[in-house]
Amino acid sequence: MSKLLSNDELLIEKTNNLVETRMPSFASRFFDAQMAKLQPASLYGYAIDMAAFFEYISCNKEYSIETMTLKDFQSLSECELEDYIIESQLYDTYGEVKERSIAAIRRRYASLRTFYMYYYTESLINAIPILKVTQPAQPKIRQYIPSDAEKIELLSYIANGTLPSSRAASYQNNVRKRDTAIAVLLICAGLKASECERLNIDDLHLEEQYIIVKKRRKSKVYISPFVAIVLSNYLTERLHVVTEYMHDNALFLSIKRRRISQDAIEEFIKKYTTTLFGDEIKIAPKDLSFSYRDNIFYATKNVPLSAELCGCDPNTIFNIYKAEILEFDEGAYNFARF
Repeated sequence: MSKLLSNDELLIEKTNNLVETRMPSFASRFFDAQMAKLQPASLYGYAIDMAAFFEYISCNKEYSIETMTLKDFQSLSECELEDYIIESQLYDTYGEVKERSIAAIRRRYASLRTFYMYYYTESLINAIPILKVTQPAQPKIRQYIPSDAEKIELLSYIANGTLPSSRAASYQNNVRKRDTAIAVLLICAGLKASECERLNIDDLHLEEQYIIVKKRRKSKVYISPFVAIVLSNYLTERLHVVTEYMHDNALFLSIKRRRISQDAIEEFIKKYTTTLFGDEIKIAPKDLSFSYRDNIFYATKNVPLSAELCGCDPNTIFNIYKAEILEFDEGAYNFARF
């Protein structure tokens, strides 16, 4: 604990040093106000970002840090602030020019915006010029979609395989039918981990081959005979479990006989996939759900139907598959736009 306190004190000392030596005098008001709200590490992060900003302004825009006032700060133009964001993309280290990550640039932008917002809410300035500057966009990373072969292999491993350690294997035997049922719902019905977590026993209508998934626009979700059989096998086991108080209607239970959590679902999917595929292929519950959505869309090429079957808003489906939709014929495009 003493080491932690010592680290915090060191960060506070570094923050104060940056404020006193590399920022205008009015900056201390912001950092004093945030001292009780933020952790020392977060406050130090703000100090590093703002020190870099004022250093840039001083070197490139002919402002003096020592004499700069709040009025000067407010009067900075959109172009000057945009230049700072753009030039933040590169930095020099030991004579080598490197490119700063998008996340770091976005953090600089956010720090500057927070700085402006504080003085604006305190009625010390009456304009926030940084809001006229577009925040650097976070690049979209293509969601990993497991192949059909990977999904079949994963289901087979959960249902019949054995985890490497004896302790994990013993635990696996106790929850094998539960884990298989959840994986089947993710892969073959497109449910999310949070939806699996919320399922109750009375949400199952296996003879009619549908389940009730609350909080969806259309809560009745039809399932295949295969899914119904897997759920029925698990339900036979589940009905013999005496649960903790208030958890008697929960469909999926933890080892402590309470409703399973979303984190627990994500953790056991990670455990199985890491063991099966190694660290090179990372598969989360959402990847399995998105794979179902992909299969539905490409099989039907129908936005409203895909949205209904996947529990999505039609506009969400349209935006995800917009490029593919535009390649369809005109009729399909018009239909996709409803």
